[in-house]
Amino acid sequence: MTQFEHESERNWQACLADLVLACAAASPAQTSVLVRATHALLIAAPKSWRGQLADLPSLDRIESQIAVGADLSAALSLVEGRGSYILSHGPASTHMATVAFEGICEEASATGETAALALVGALAAALAGPALDLGREHMMGFTSPSLRLN
Repeated sequence: MTQFEHESERNWQACLADLVLACAAASPAQTSVLVRATHALLIAAPKSWRGQLADLPSLDRIESQIAVGADLSAALSLVEGRGSYILSHGPASTHMATVAFEGICEEASATGETAALALVGALAAALAGPALDLGREHMMGFTSPSLRLN
């Protein structure tokens, strides 16, 4: 990997880390905007990630799903066939998602006001890697095998 490619990957992961935090703080009305942003970041993935993120749905497909209120279907289409996921719904309308890309990165979990926000938040967290440094290794004195933003 060249220096430019390394910087490009770090910048991409920093954008993903920002997206994670945006999803955690978003209202349901912001879901479609953040699903679109996730799609745009995945399309712009550095070369080292393109194999894992191959065959992403087209922007037209994402837009058609969003247009009919299927934000969750649009979010699922970004993960399905690329990674594993779990969705759950807890008390007080809290949605939680966990996403993992086997052999590529750690699993990550996130919560959101909608299932789609939780899913794209967890997806972004899994791909953000070290760019999403929440100081967890300093809090406990060790790094955990997974990341949870909930």
